[in-house]
Amino acid sequence: MLSRRLLAVRGWRRAYSSQGKPSECPHPSSCPMDQPQEQNQVQVACSKCFLLAQVPSSLNHFHLFSLYETFDVEQKVLSSKFKALQNVLHPDRFAGKSEDQAILADSWSSAVNDAYQNLSKPLTRALYLLECKGQPVQEGDAQVMDNEFLMHIMEVNEELDEVDSPEELAKLAKTNLDVLQDYFERISHAFQTDKVEQARELVKEMTYFCGLETFTQKWSQVLEKQGVEIRRDSKISDLRSNKKGEELQVIMENDEVFECDHLFLTIPAFVSSRLFDKLDPNLSNILNNIPFVDVGVVNLEFEGRVTDIEAFGFLVPSNQPVRILGTTFDTCAFPQGNKTIFTVMMGGKWFQELFGENPSPDSLGEIALSELRHIMNIQEQPNRVMVKIHRKCIAQYIVGHKQQVQLARERVRSHGYPLSLVGSSYDGAGVNDVIMSGKQQVLAVFEMSYVVAGGGLGGLAVAHYLAKLPTTRKILILEASSRMGGWVQTSTMNDGVYFEHGPRTVRPVGPAGHNTLNLIQELGLDQDVLPISRPHPIITKRLIYADGTLCELPSNLTSALRTLPPFKRPIATCLWNDIRAPAKICEDDTLFEFVSRRLGADIAQNLIDPMTRGICAGDARQISAAAFVAGPLFRMEQESGGIVKHLLKNSFFQEKSVLEESEESDLVQRAKSEKWGVWSLKGGLETFTQKWSQVLEKQGVEIRRDSKISDLRSNKKGEELQVIMENDEVFECDHLFLTIPAFVSSRLFDKLDPNLSNILNNIPFVDVGVVNLEFEGRVTDIEAFGFLVPSNQPVRILGTTFDTCAFPQGNKTIFTVMMGGKWFQELFGENPSPDSLGEIALSELRHIMNIQEQPNRVMVKIHRKCIAQYIVGHKQQVQLARERVRSHGYPLSLVGSSYDGAGVNDVIMSGKQQVLAVFE
Repeated sequence: MLSRRLLAVRGWRRAYSSQGKPSECPHPSSCPMDQPQEQNQVQVACSKCFLLAQVPSSLNHFHLFSLYETFDVEQKVLSSKFKALQNVLHPDRFAGKSEDQAILADSWSSAVNDAYQNLSKPLTRALYLLECKGQPVQEGDAQVMDNEFLMHIMEVNEELDEVDSPEELAKLAKTNLDVLQDYFERISHAFQTDKVEQARELVKEMTYFCGLETFTQKWSQVLEKQGVEIRRDSKISDLRSNKKGEELQVIMENDEVFECDHLFLTIPAFVSSRLFDKLDPNLSNILNNIPFVDVGVVNLEFEGRVTDIEAFGFLVPSNQPVRILGTTFDTCAFPQGNKTIFTVMMGGKWFQELFGENPSPDSLGEIALSELRHIMNIQEQPNRVMVKIHRKCIAQYIVGHKQQVQLARERVRSHGYPLSLVGSSYDGAGVNDVIMSGKQQVLAVFEMSYVVAGGGLGGLAVAHYLAKLPTTRKILILEASSRMGGWVQTSTMNDGVYFEHGPRTVRPVGPAGHNTLNLIQELGLDQDVLPISRPHPIITKRLIYADGTLCELPSNLTSALRTLPPFKRPIATCLWNDIRAPAKICEDDTLFEFVSRRLGADIAQNLIDPMTRGICAGDARQISAAAFVAGPLFRMEQESGGIVKHLLKNSFFQEKSVLEESEESDLVQRAKSEKWGVWSLKGGLETFTQKWSQVLEKQGVEIRRDSKISDLRSNKKGEELQVIMENDEVFECDHLFLTIPAFVSSRLFDKLDPNLSNILNNIPFVDVGVVNLEFEGRVTDIEAFGFLVPSNQPVRILGTTFDTCAFPQGNKTIFTVMMGGKWFQELFGENPSPDSLGEIALSELRHIMNIQEQPNRVMVKIHRKCIAQYIVGHKQQVQLARERVRSHGYPLSLVGSSYDGAGVNDVIMSGKQQVLAVFE
């Protein structure tokens, strides 16, 4: 293979001294590098020993590609020779050669690239050719130009600066390209007739026009800067599809293969037709039924004004004995000095009938001039005549065209081909039409209908972020209950008192906290926010109940250095324990074991144990260290061997995990400046979900309450899901977001995917009783967030929040007692009555807080399977579930508190991230 490649470049002229012969050549007396070479050739390597020569100091770029020194270079020939040299000099070919040869290969490759860049563009080719002729254009030469010419250039530049639409740019582009083409022809003629000085002057003028960015040039440059790879001289020869039709292989003429997720065919329909000859003959025939016509375009330039008619131009009806279609008066619209320029269109549907199969450009030019003389009585001789014959350039939208295009696109869709048909063959031939066709087809690829299962925080978040996407066609939220908001639930009494049965406060910190505040402002709820800042007691005072006493947890450095009950030593000493304790390198561990190891059993039992019960109603001896609140600390042990070690190691290098300032709303800025600890809303947190639902419905999101999903079905290719309702109604969607609890989602996969069903069902949930107790007046002097109870205490509640300490409601004292969780059945049996839970809650509160008063109201809610338990291995379980969804191509996402965190901020962020993940 190497020798065959070298034969393509063998025999090139040696443009270097005798020292250029490789010293490693085993046959110095007969080496072809010693033989005389032809005048327009350069030898790169020895054809016998295949060793590279030295790169000559004065390398002729034309001769490197075996070309004569001429302005007229065929791009296809140049490109072919460039690719052949690239193959010869590929680094892989010199992997086993000496270091000198590898260096030479790199030098030759650089020289070949420079040469190709020089010769591939007309302007740089012309400038290089002038250098070869000994007449280079020096820096500053181009400034010495005719004043009239410079004035014209300034006018064109001003036009370009004032352009503010694609249409205007398109007009300038056409004018500039025509001017450049004229320069190319005049420069070519000057070089051919050896008028080098004249060529030099023309090149100097051309540099100005090449510097003007036309529409398509500017567009291409912008796209390349944005990372779009553009390959010119790249012709597609065939298309192949994998068995599932999910990916296409684009086969090039040089046998190169590109794989893609989606292909946009913007080429003419008859060209696309050939690509489907093997893949889909029926589609090939449909596309081939769109006819095209040839058009001759003749530009005629006259000196001075040769007509008094001022108009766009004229058209000729088909019943007239005239051989042109019409003429535009170009300089009437866009003057070009003292010139009159017409563009004559010829042929079209009648091209072969009037001019035969292969008319010469000259014959069309003569006919155009003859007809123009006859119609407009122009006697002057044109300065220039330029003729272009555009073969099969305009699609003919004959009767049935819309149906033909619809048939083609429907076949693409029904066969699942990941491609789009774009451009003037289908959607209109004008500049605006073609650009709009591209835009619409891109949007159509991503335009999707979505079903969101669940109307809690996760479902509302998904719908919110989907509604922001321009590609969203329809969003349907299916909520099984009669209300939106999930576990965010507020009950308001007739006298205005309200009770929270779910979350009651939200933390404003971190990216997720900032994201929620941005959302609150976006919904117009920023005036309803009730913030709590330091030194408010609900921020600084947290209690636990241990050994019959309410004990205050350390909240500052002073208290951390003292031994406070129920701790056996100052809490600060746990840091010394972390420094001394060896690391346990593992994928996961229980939260209790991890904290015991790093910070001591005292901290684990009296701080982490009750905290876990308060957050997720779970047992710290089962909850995952990696997936729950201590996840960052667990990663510190795994990465650095301990918490303190990690903090010391990264203290000077750690980046802040906050949103960019541009993403921070005024509300976020306020929360930071006022040092908010938590916040809620006037009337309770359900205000949030109610307003959110209303806004989404106004935005066109369809919300169906009391709508329970019973099953899921997928088509054979897994591209669409059918959502089956309990009433047998069926919804089809491009993507489904399951924001419902994992155990509910599990049931939906019983038939569709039992393995996925089992994975989801392995995420455990617990029941929680929530008891709201309202007392008249102030029944306690304790001001704090509330208290939590460690699991080793003989008490039947998890903890209590002091609701009116944070958000007063007149002359009332309101407590919310949490009960059960991991211990629900053990303490209360399978089906306790709400009244029995209310009595237990009141009894425990009397015992712990010494409250004797009788409550005005007691409200009890039993939330069944309401909180997911992130037990050891949770992260791996979630990863396994999502990986199975991905690998099986199910168009769905798993969202919410079953997977990504149970807090308000976590659930909203889960919805946002899963929406974004669909479009990654």
